[in-house]
Amino acid sequence: MAELNRLVLENSPLAILSVGKDGHILQHNPHAKKLLAQNLEKTNIFDIECLKKAEIRVLLGKKDLIECTLLINGKHHTLSLATTPIKNTKNTLLLIDDITERKENDQIIIQKEKMATLGELSSGLVHNLRSPLTAAKGIPELILLGIKSKKLKVLQTVDGQEVEDKELKKNIKLIDENIKRALNIIDSIMEFSKKDFGTFEQVTLKESIEDARNLLEHRLREKSITFVNKTEQCTLFSKKNLLTQIFINLLQNSIDAVETGGSIEVTCHKQKNRWIIHFSDNGAGIEEENLERVFEPFFTSAQKSDGIGIGLSITRKLVTLHGGSIKALTRKGGGTIMELIFPLQNTENS
Repeated sequence: MAELNRLVLENSPLAILSVGKDGHILQHNPHAKKLLAQNLEKTNIFDIECLKKAEIRVLLGKKDLIECTLLINGKHHTLSLATTPIKNTKNTLLLIDDITERKENDQIIIQKEKMATLGELSSGLVHNLRSPLTAAKGIPELILLGIKSKKLKVLQTVDGQEVEDKELKKNIKLIDENIKRALNIIDSIMEFSKKDFGTFEQVTLKESIEDARNLLEHRLREKSITFVNKTEQCTLFSKKNLLTQIFINLLQNSIDAVETGGSIEVTCHKQKNRWIIHFSDNGAGIEEENLERVFEPFFTSAQKSDGIGIGLSITRKLVTLHGGSIKALTRKGGGTIMELIFPLQNTENS
């Protein structure tokens, strides 16, 4: 039995520790030393830096189970901590399981389910919104056509005289433009929600970025952000909805980072056999030590008030799917540049 216990402790995928009521580690298995990345001999658990935020002191002597995200060796890990009193002693058994990968996979599954749901809702949007909007769109178009052909005049009475009502003419144009915009947004949602990526084909980058912009236009307006898209010459081998997702993630991050009245700009240029795309903003920027870490699952900056920190992780995976790469750079004068590199032609998915 003693030999069996030893084998269980040595080969367990969990970190197992026996802790006294004063916090001293009495026993531990090899995985505990590996997970916590330090020597645990003659160590007090309250002195272990990475566990200080885990409220171990409160858990000792109790049967409990908590989850927490802690920094170990410069990387954030999501841990499950289970405690139970050891019978006939004042000691506590502590089991620690690193569930970082599991949590990431769960979030990806949730995201996929959301996308699947969005795909189902999109067909309803087409039938319930496109038809009435298309019908409504025809009315201002006919009025404007009549005005242009001089078969119709929009008049108002001013001081007893009939004069052209230029303001009403502008408002009719505004109605027409906004109905077209609403139809474009519906098209963007439909394109983005497609579940089958299929074969890669030549896609105009500017159109994918504009789709992302259409979906987040309300947020740009809320913060009076200037958005400039200078990617007219860039074409990539992809699926339009894949590129749209990449730029939705980048645009969301930039909108969160910039102050009201800020600016976001996208540019691209050809370099040998690849496209270099710069997605830049004049926001709060990223600390030097975090420029690589922002692509880790669940990493969020101090400035970010919501979200779970997987947007850039997914973005990197999508860029890699194209045979490309992405990195964060500090922008001169303040802010951040996301540099994306794509091959001129990707035959892997062709």
